[in-house]
Amino acid sequence: MARVSLTPPRTLFFRAVEWYSRRAYGKVLDPGKALAHNPRVLWGDLRFEQSVAGWNKLDSDLKALAVMASAASIGCSWCMDFGYWENAERGMDRRKLHDVPVWRDSDA
Repeated sequence: MARVSLTPPRTLFFRAVEWYSRRAYGKVLDPGKALAHNPRVLWGDLRFEQSVAGWNKLDSDLKALAVMASAASIGCSWCMDFGYWENAERGMDRRKLHDVPVWRDSDA
């Protein structure tokens, strides 16, 4: 299966994305590197992520658990790892995060 290279062209836009990613997460995230091969797709993804981040009608812990449950159901290990890290850093109960894949049977 073909894979997208994680070494995109070093355009000004990608360098700005690298700077932000390092500042926000401590390193440049792989999905950003993959999307940077097509700047319009990367820009669209960034706009979408920022608009979703502004949704605040739902409790933030419940929103995080719903996102992680979706990631677990499609089998995205990167999404699960990142979601665990991001929410544990935010102070969410680690037991809840660990039990996301088996949430129906968990008492967390």
